Amino acid sequence: MNVEFRTGKMDAADYHFLRTAVGWSSYATQEIEQGLENTLFTVTAFLENKAIGMGRVVGDGKLVFYIQDVIVLPEFQNKGIGKRIMEELLKYIDARSVNNSVIGLMSAVGKDGFYEKFGFVRRPNERMGSGMNIWVAKNR
Repeated sequence: MNVEFRTGKMDAADYHFLRTAVGWSSYATQEIEQGLENTLFTVTAFLENKAIGMGRVVGDGKLVFYIQDVIVLPEFQNKGIGKRIMEELLKYIDARSVNNSVIGLMSAVGKDGFYEKFGFVRRPNERMGSGMNIWVAKNR
């Protein structure tokens, strides 16, 4: 399998396709474009010019980094694609981070073990509380 990994701006249609293909909600094209424009770094995996995986880094670019939207289509999981995506994301962060920079992410259910292989720790634990989030609800 000859998978190509591309960095740089991602196409909104590919982003929408990957999110919906794994059952995640998506957004309007203009919203996706604005979000991707504000992304620090993106890596997209392609097979025969079709997006089959992605991951991106958001944050302030120095102190706080957040790994977001790590997706590999189900039929391509467990083939090293997600690992390569994470390696590229972490390589980007390593080149820009400083001592005590923090890298966060929120794992999908059942994927914690994948991220632990890269040094991420589950929360809560004896030192850190639960990770938390809130979804913004707006009338459309």
